[in-house]
Amino acid sequence: MSEETERIPERFVHEHLFMLIGKNPLPNYVAAKLLLRQSSWLYLVHTTDTADVARRIRKMLGRADNDRTTLIHVDPSNSSAIYNRVFTVARELDDVGLHFTGGTKGMVLYTYRAIVDAGSGRADPPVLSYLDARTLSLYLECGVDDQHVQPVSTHVELKLETLLELHGSIITEREDIAFCPAIYPARIAVEEEVQAWRKEFLVRSKDKTDILLPPIDRLAEYWPGCKTIEDLAVQWETSVGQVKSWFGGYWLEHYTLASVQAVANKCAIHDCAKNIKTREKEFEFDVVAMRGYQLFAISCTTSKSKTTLKQKLFEAYIRARQMGGDEARVALVCRAPKSGESAPRNIEGEIAKNWDAAGRVRVFGAQHLPDLARHLQNWFDER
Repeated sequence: MSEETERIPERFVHEHLFMLIGKNPLPNYVAAKLLLRQSSWLYLVHTTDTADVARRIRKMLGRADNDRTTLIHVDPSNSSAIYNRVFTVARELDDVGLHFTGGTKGMVLYTYRAIVDAGSGRADPPVLSYLDARTLSLYLECGVDDQHVQPVSTHVELKLETLLELHGSIITEREDIAFCPAIYPARIAVEEEVQAWRKEFLVRSKDKTDILLPPIDRLAEYWPGCKTIEDLAVQWETSVGQVKSWFGGYWLEHYTLASVQAVANKCAIHDCAKNIKTREKEFEFDVVAMRGYQLFAISCTTSKSKTTLKQKLFEAYIRARQMGGDEARVALVCRAPKSGESAPRNIEGEIAKNWDAAGRVRVFGAQHLPDLARHLQNWFDER
């Protein structure tokens, strides 16, 4: 938290905090950053399936084994065992809180009962809390008459590396620089000309580096002094292969990243990159932005095929939900026309209906590309 006015009221901050651990570590990590004092003791109630998640949360909070942290293993199918395990620990404690964003419904019910029963007769009731993905707010309750809603949003900032490390993954590649940000209005306008040149020269001469750049005046003004693909690679400080990819469909990822960066300060985006890869071979994001702890994942394709567009969006949606939980938002940047079966509005409607993803996905098509930064800003700022 960055400002004193953003702090959780002291009556809701606990000396002993119980957390129910689900498969997504993000909500618990964010809540712990908000609710723990340095002296607080943390109790992570987990199952066999979420033991590694609990250990990663403990590690990412900077707590070593037995350093003000207790891992409590429970069997989610055994209600009495859950109750007894938690009750045995909680009955020795004062000033107790329970955060229940994670865990199964049975774990929530029987852990809550155990903590309430363990504190029976004490003056202060346990503080209950959960992190709401819809409003990005922390809801707290200390007895039925004392409730508090704490907006979280940007108060806990996560780097991309931190988010992935919470999931046991490590970023092996990320790119933070977009080629020639000023070129894209012209690039969009002459896309058909570029593709005709590409098919004639690049595809047929894929192993050559001295291929002349396309004779398109609107683009040439952005690479003064360059005559060949190799010249442009030197100017852009990259490889010939990367430049060739840029003339294919890779330019759209660069443009999307440049557009995110153009509005980042206005939208409280504190980390963004493209071509995010990890050790897992099947995992990759085209462009990612972080706003507080909320993940915005953007997939990019120059295809206009409805099947391809839906597949790209589906892949991004699944990965984003795995990493960013219910808070994650997903977009597709493409060249789909304004009307027809592949129109952005039609794809959004189908996705919202078929995947129960209303409000979580957005498609930006051909009509959005000339002013993509503004459209992305509006998307980032939506509530």
